[in-house]
Amino acid sequence: MCGARGDEKVLVAGTVTHRQRPATAQGVTFISLEDETGLINVVCSQGCWIRYRKAAHGAGALLVRGRLEVGDGGVICFVNGAFSQRWYDVAVGCGKDAVRIDLPWCTAVKPDQVAEALSAALTDGPVDAITVVHNETSTGVTSPVAEIAAVVRSLSPETLVLVDAVS
Repeated sequence: MCGARGDEKVLVAGTVTHRQRPATAQGVTFISLEDETGLINVVCSQGCWIRYRKAAHGAGALLVRGRLEVGDGGVICFVNGAFSQRWYDVAVGCGKDAVRIDLPWCTAVKPDQVAEALSAALTDGPVDAITVVHNETSTGVTSPVAEIAAVVRSLSPETLVLVDAVS
């Protein structure tokens, strides 16, 4: 998917690993699909979820056809351990303009650090996403994701907060 063009029609399939509908997502549902090539996250609008809820809610595997949205902004990656380093590697591998914010290992990402980095980056143009690891398994440090997301929403509501929350 890294080489795909924006607004391109795509067909993806895989085993459903997660379905999430956070209260802060305003009715949007996130579905993660995995196959032998990797993992892809599908964003379902409220209308799409309502229309296909019965199939999407109970299926162990899905085939999804849709339109790929590729942002033209940058990504800010907060690196404080091995797994957060992978976020940066993925962003660079996908050709994104990635800003790497290195923090000492065993140090949580703080909301004020996010605010400072995001504010600075927004002066250069749009920021598609920030990346953070909730619990950096390699160090055992937990970052306050809810507070970080609140800061991002207040500064740039269209910027996504991508969280590795596997631990």
